[in-house]
Amino acid sequence: MLGRNLPEVVRNRQLKVRVVTRSAALRTPRRIEGRSMRLRGAMLIVLVLAALGQVHGTPLATPPITLDARMARAAKPDIALIIADDVMRLSLGPYANSSAMKGLTPNLNAFAEREGAVAIQKAYCISAICTPSRLSVLTGRYNSKLYQNKEAVGTGAGAGSSVANVDFTGGPQSDAFEKMIGLPRVIKHAGYTTAFYGKWHIELGAGTARFALEACHAYLTANMTAEVTHRLAEIHRLNKLNRMHGAEADVSTTILGQPCLAQIVRRQGGFSYAAEILADNDAIIAGGHRPECMADRAMGFVRKARAAKLPLFLWFAPTLPHAPTDFMNDLASHPTPCLDGVPVPEHEMTRWVERRRATLQRLHALRNDFKTSDPGHMWLAPHDGAAWLDTTLEPLLDELDGPNTLIIFTGDHGSAWTGKGSMYEGGIQVPMLLHWPAHAGCAAWADSGTFTHLDLLPTLAKIAGGAAPPNAAGHDRSADLFPTAHSSIGSCRSYAYADATIDEIPPSEAVFLEVGYGRGVVVGKWKLMRVPRPAKGLLGEDLREKCSSWFGAAMATNDGAPVPELVFQSYALHRNTYCQQTMLFNTEADPWEQQNVAADEPEKLRALMKLLNDHLKHYGEHV
Repeated sequence: MLGRNLPEVVRNRQLKVRVVTRSAALRTPRRIEGRSMRLRGAMLIVLVLAALGQVHGTPLATPPITLDARMARAAKPDIALIIADDVMRLSLGPYANSSAMKGLTPNLNAFAEREGAVAIQKAYCISAICTPSRLSVLTGRYNSKLYQNKEAVGTGAGAGSSVANVDFTGGPQSDAFEKMIGLPRVIKHAGYTTAFYGKWHIELGAGTARFALEACHAYLTANMTAEVTHRLAEIHRLNKLNRMHGAEADVSTTILGQPCLAQIVRRQGGFSYAAEILADNDAIIAGGHRPECMADRAMGFVRKARAAKLPLFLWFAPTLPHAPTDFMNDLASHPTPCLDGVPVPEHEMTRWVERRRATLQRLHALRNDFKTSDPGHMWLAPHDGAAWLDTTLEPLLDELDGPNTLIIFTGDHGSAWTGKGSMYEGGIQVPMLLHWPAHAGCAAWADSGTFTHLDLLPTLAKIAGGAAPPNAAGHDRSADLFPTAHSSIGSCRSYAYADATIDEIPPSEAVFLEVGYGRGVVVGKWKLMRVPRPAKGLLGEDLREKCSSWFGAAMATNDGAPVPELVFQSYALHRNTYCQQTMLFNTEADPWEQQNVAADEPEKLRALMKLLNDHLKHYGEHV
């Protein structure tokens, strides 16, 4: 009887611990102590009987219950990963630095204030542009591992470097994704039904057109083959030059259609279902944002999975608040038809219109408050997009809510207004909100620890009862963030290396960054950025004595001069360092990264250079 009941003790412990303060450690209630005493007592009896040789051939002759076994036997939580597009951390309450911003995203703010929810203060993407950032989440790997187009770059003191240009092109061909055991496949293998809705933007390489034709043969007629091949090839040629499209007929979302795109995403990502997909940014220009449609279709998936009593994994990727668009004008407009062509019931469309109008009214009030409270600052357009995003997430968050549902909200990278396209903090820091009602999050670790997008794969694999592939580069942070999910007596602790020096922090705890030709490393408050540039630009121009973007495009540095694609506001915000090849910042003393202290801190520079190059050599790179 004892042997049969022991797993039940593990399975039935749905413990909920209340976070008393944002900085306090979790306290363990007496009922936890009682259960843990009974569990330890049961294990002691098993061990004693085993020592006496009385359990051979009996139900008690079972292997010890390991951490992996305990997680596998527990009820699997539903998991939702929401990745917003270009969202600004400052738009969200837990990260806002203005009182006016507190009312911008009321639903996400309420989500962050739920009992046991945590907001990780130091969360990083790996690469601060759309495709490579999403690729690292999907595969759990560094892009320097996936991008094979290594180039000899660097001039002067930076000569002799060899790196790939981590941009929108250069990654694995589309069919290579099917051979990768990425995040959706890991969770699917753990027994989940999985789905994707929203912006995919991971179509890479010249092989995409060929892969699309092979994957979508059932949806394309013979006379469409040559036309589709030509038009997709032209799109990828223009994407490589970072040029956008303006006509709906010229975007891959329209060329291929939803049935074909769904098939591509299912095969590339390993999802069970996929719908309401935007292949890239071009479709936003061509047809506008469709956040209500995306949320509605995702809610339908949640209902069906739960009706079938299947654990679910939802990857929801809204296009908001990505530019370019006039969000205020869009909110005043009628919603665009859904991509799947299925009509929206009139009562539901009416509700969408009413919610848009309410958001518009709230934004007018917030803008007026901001003008009064912060007269010296400019209201940024992404705030409007964040408010719209928050409105459309409300019904989805309500639908997902449940006693054993883990919801994660993050962004693919920083905003174009704060440093997108660079390794400055405004480009690589992302919001990271987590809530799991069954297990309170550890606020002490969230306030002091460091989390990256690469950590999502091993962390969610553990929580789902699966196993991360051996080539995954991130860390399993599940025990740090949700200690009671691993043990009934798990305790909440601060990050072990929060106050450590560079020499004291193990290399495995460093955060490595990749943007264009730039590579960087973050260790505690210190950040090293190395950006070797090519000697020639995209058009063959000589760059050796000129400033160029981190992606190899020539730049004019005079006031008012246009900046190349993918620079966004990074140069305007960091004029005194952007063109340099070696930058060292103390982000604690200089959070805006205005003072390059490389010349003042030679020992730290040498230590971080060695750490960075020791990491890069595993991927055939050197800076």
